[in-house]
Amino acid sequence: MSENKTTTTMESMIIPRSTYRVQFGIIVSLQIPSVLCSLFIFFNLCFVPRHRLLVYSLANHVLLCLVVNDFLICTTELPFTLILLYRGVTAFINNIFCLAWFFYGCVIFTTSLFLLAWISVERYLLVFHKVFFKRHLFIGHYLPLMLCIVYPCMFYAGVLFIYKCESEFNYEQWGCSSGCYQSNYFLGTYDTIINTIMPAIIVILMNALLFGRVAYQKYLMKQTHMLNKNKKLILQLLLCVLIYLSTWFPYSTLGIMLIYIPDNEMTNNLYQYIFNIAIYVMPLLSPFLALITMSDLTKKRSQAVEPRTALTMKPLRTAATVANR
Repeated sequence: MSENKTTTTMESMIIPRSTYRVQFGIIVSLQIPSVLCSLFIFFNLCFVPRHRLLVYSLANHVLLCLVVNDFLICTTELPFTLILLYRGVTAFINNIFCLAWFFYGCVIFTTSLFLLAWISVERYLLVFHKVFFKRHLFIGHYLPLMLCIVYPCMFYAGVLFIYKCESEFNYEQWGCSSGCYQSNYFLGTYDTIINTIMPAIIVILMNALLFGRVAYQKYLMKQTHMLNKNKKLILQLLLCVLIYLSTWFPYSTLGIMLIYIPDNEMTNNLYQYIFNIAIYVMPLLSPFLALITMSDLTKKRSQAVEPRTALTMKPLRTAATVANR
């Protein structure tokens, strides 16, 4: 009786093949420009002498780590998702592959979230507390950067390979639904809140705070053309906030609901087949957001000014000027 009920539930959760193909087409149409944009950034930073100084800029370290991490998502993890969308099943019907895919996907996505969150914090510190930040460079810059990379590996290695539970692999879902630890209320809630919701909140709050302080100082200085002078900063902030609100927040909310109401069919469908794919939007768009910040990469040689003074993050330069006046 229970077995028949489970089979019926699983069958009802499978969405039409046409929906898979639509998702496949949308992601591929974003993946190709995203990879090309990342390669454009890497080529300029590695082979164009006047752009190499960007690598040594303190403000760009975390940003470049994010671009590399999201490039890995698009080129090493995303192909397995595309195979799932195209075929309707995973690339390999193998439990070891499923665990490895789930582990790698969780680690690399969480790293992306943490890096973007720390970029938002660090940019605020560099603009308004630059002296304090440089006095505590290891604690304020290098240590958080290392934690953003090391912590996800340690956490997911612990919950997937050390924590004892029995996974029920589903080869028609992302990562084969290998995360049996999520059925544990504490681990599932911790994972969703700390590793997904918290970075998203930090991104939104810190960007809003940065924009608010810059706008307020512009107002105090009676500069009425603030929107025109800071349009790149405003565009970058709005894109980050809109992407997070439309993808990661629904994804996190549904994840929390499934921990406490696991048998809700509609929630499960939305989580597994819609927002599990929608979260790729941020990694796919991050190279373009990086280009907005590192605007010198898109300038022609004749338009570029001397690299010793120009190769800095555009929004940081503008905001820092406001802060120091």
